[in-house]
Amino acid sequence: MWQDRGRQRATVFRRYLIAMQRGSENPVSARDSLLRAARDVFFEDGYQKASLRKIGKLAGTSQTAIYYYFVDKQDVLFTLIDDFTNHFANKLTTTFASGRNPREQLANMISAQLDLLLENSKDIKILSQDKGHLSEIQQRLIRSKEKTVVTIYRACLNEWRKAGGLTGIDSTVAAFTVIGAINWLYQWYSPDGLLSWETVKKSMVRQLLQGFGESADGKPAFEEVGVMETAN
Repeated sequence: MWQDRGRQRATVFRRYLIAMQRGSENPVSARDSLLRAARDVFFEDGYQKASLRKIGKLAGTSQTAIYYYFVDKQDVLFTLIDDFTNHFANKLTTTFASGRNPREQLANMISAQLDLLLENSKDIKILSQDKGHLSEIQQRLIRSKEKTVVTIYRACLNEWRKAGGLTGIDSTVAAFTVIGAINWLYQWYSPDGLLSWETVKKSMVRQLLQGFGESADGKPAFEEVGVMETAN
């Protein structure tokens, strides 16, 4: 079954390359328009109720044209989630390289993930609620990207432990706690609500770092770091 699906994806990719070579249309723009429309439809309707007809209409094209770029609705969902998880992992990898010490690196990573959630709240909801509709192999690929994110956080936390902090705290548990707490924001935070994003972000960075206790020199962790401004 997966081999058949692989051949279908190869056929779609060949069509995409042919369109690129012809230069008579902009396949990148058309594909991106379909993905933007799909993101809105999956977010509003959920995967099961979403239809390719509605996605095509919102993107200003026909349902048939979608098959020029994607195998089926599941392929559209996988592409959305795969693109987002790649962006997520790459963002944290870059952010991890910043900071003068593990505590500052962690603060910067938390800040970056919070901004990523604000900018991509629809993707977070789709990932959380619709990932189960992917095939087993597709889910395995997405899980590998999610594990990368956990690994980055765990590496930072392990460095903090080597510096003398995180007494009695397991790095894996701490990594999942941070990721889960931030990803849950899409359930309750609204940019139109009473709380400003600056207040939410500052409070969460401080609260999460404070939960890790004191640093090696006895100072509260959240007082020791200076969170960088993350680029959009």
